[in-house]
Amino acid sequence: GWSGLWTESGVDGQGMQLLALPDSGQMLMSWYTHLPTGARQTRTRNLWLLGLGAVSGGTVTIPVSAASDGVFDTADPSAQQPLGAVTLSFEDCARGQAVYDLTIDSVRVQGTIPLTRLSPDTVCESFRTLGEGAFSVLPRPASPENFQYGHTGAWHDATKPGQGFLFEAMPNQNQLIATWFTYDFADVSGTGRQSPLWLAAIGPMTGASADLQVILTTGGQFDVASPVTNAVVGTLRINSQSCVAATATYSLTLNGVPRTGTIPLSRITAGSLCR
Repeated sequence: GWSGLWTESGVDGQGMQLLALPDSGQMLMSWYTHLPTGARQTRTRNLWLLGLGAVSGGTVTIPVSAASDGVFDTADPSAQQPLGAVTLSFEDCARGQAVYDLTIDSVRVQGTIPLTRLSPDTVCESFRTLGEGAFSVLPRPASPENFQYGHTGAWHDATKPGQGFLFEAMPNQNQLIATWFTYDFADVSGTGRQSPLWLAAIGPMTGASADLQVILTTGGQFDVASPVTNAVVGTLRINSQSCVAATATYSLTLNGVPRTGTIPLSRITAGSLCR
């Protein structure tokens, strides 16, 4: 029930996407933020952090890692480097906190973030009263490949590890949110490597398709309230083929550099709720 987008009130342009994995008793965290003061400089200063930890009661401690560089939509993986840990705890379905202790580019950052739910609560409150029956009240798709809550999860191109998407399907709102952790093809080093980039996309679901606007956020600082710029940089169409397969067709322009393509997606996380 804690799956969704979470943010700190008053700190725009950054936050966490959490994915509860009841089959394994774990939680996946993707933290979309910005480099701290004193860290290396990149074009966007984007930073994305990933981690997976075991849930115990209302708390989960997650070892966190990040890649320093990679190549957009290419089978050129970059090793994830451990940075520290985040401990998440929850008061209820709408409030929680994140306590972190990380070292990013030799810059140590520590703090506590009060979290509030940003995306709609699809099943959390219902799960508290109905248990597993909460999922039975969700809209059932007319066809198995049509978008549904069960498409919520982590997806990637298995031939290109180290980048991918987290989907948050919201059938009651008929909306799909896709956060995309990848690399900036408009910020290329002399070795051909690219800096980390995260993109957020949202749009309506229509049957087995979802057409999303892609937004790039820049100007932020790690866990600091600062002005940010949100710019539409392209489009993303997600076509669902089943509960475990989809395609992502993108058209992006970053800093005047255009790219188009189609990514075959397979599910990383379990899809037991997909019907």
